[in-house]
Amino acid sequence: MRRLVLAVVVAALATPTLAQNLPSQGTFAIGATLSSDPTTGAVDLGSGLNLSYLALDNLKLEGDFGIVSVENVATVISVSANAFYYVTRIPIAQMAFPVGGGVGLNFVSPSVGDSTTQFVLFLGGGAEYFISRHFSAQLLEGLTFNTQPDVFALATRVGLNWYF
Repeated sequence: MRRLVLAVVVAALATPTLAQNLPSQGTFAIGATLSSDPTTGAVDLGSGLNLSYLALDNLKLEGDFGIVSVENVATVISVSANAFYYVTRIPIAQMAFPVGGGVGLNFVSPSVGDSTTQFVLFLGGGAEYFISRHFSAQLLEGLTFNTQPDVFALATRVGLNWYF
C-alpha cells in the first residue's frame, strides 16, 4: 500500500514538469465527450467524438459528431461546429479557460412518432487541464437552445482530448 501511495505522489509531482508546454497553433486534437441531455439532464455516456484544430494559440475550432440511443425513447444523431477562445492560458498550472459556442443539428428519431431535425445553439465556457503536452481533460458548462420543441437549458460536457 505504501508503494502505491508513493507512486501516486511521484506521478502527481512529475506531471507539472511534463506539461509545462501547452499545445500551440497548428495542433490537431481528437477527443471523446460525455454530455448531459439539455432537455432531461440525463447523462449520455460516450455521446460524442470531436476533431479540433488550434487555428491560433488561443483559438480552437472543433467539429463534433455524436450518437445517443435511449431504449424505447429515441435515437439522436448530432453534428456541430464550435469555436472556443482561450481567455486565459496558464502554462505553469497546465490550465486554459475557453469560452465560445457553436451551432449544430440533431436528427431525432423517436420510438413513436415522426422524426424531427433540431437546430441547436450552444454558448458557454469552462476549464481545460493539460495532463501532458498531448492529453487534456475539459469541463464545459453552457446554455443550449434546441428547436422543436424550443428549449433553453444548461448543458454540461466533460471530455478527454489527445493533441498531436
